[in-house]
Amino acid sequence: MIQMATQWFYARDTTQHGPVDEAFLFQLAERGELGPSDLLWRPGLDSWIRADILPGLFAPPPLPSVVGVQRAVSAPILTDQQLRRVGESSARKATLGGDKRLRARDVFAVVVVVMFLIVMLVAFIEALSAL
Repeated sequence: MIQMATQWFYARDTTQHGPVDEAFLFQLAERGELGPSDLLWRPGLDSWIRADILPGLFAPPPLPSVVGVQRAVSAPILTDQQLRRVGESSARKATLGGDKRLRARDVFAVVVVVMFLIVMLVAFIEALSAL
């Protein structure tokens, strides 16, 4: 049986993107198009997680070489259960105001959508009354 690569969804500036494969996520992060506070989700996770939780996505700079020998540093591999636990913790922080910028953007987006719907409803009612 052929195993499919993990497909991820990401949310940036209140817009959801995806599915994309993990390699593409790393490319986005490398180009600065995905930030540590952006959100990620894939099948198997209970909730969205912050991008900086995904091991190695935002790797620290390499350690300086000591006496000409460079140490290899690998990111820890997290199991699905550990990712879920960390994701739940992030969700709780966001709910409790951990990332206020995200909450403010969400509120603003909802207000804009509601205003748009009101304008459309008024235009629809005016069009009906003109008949």
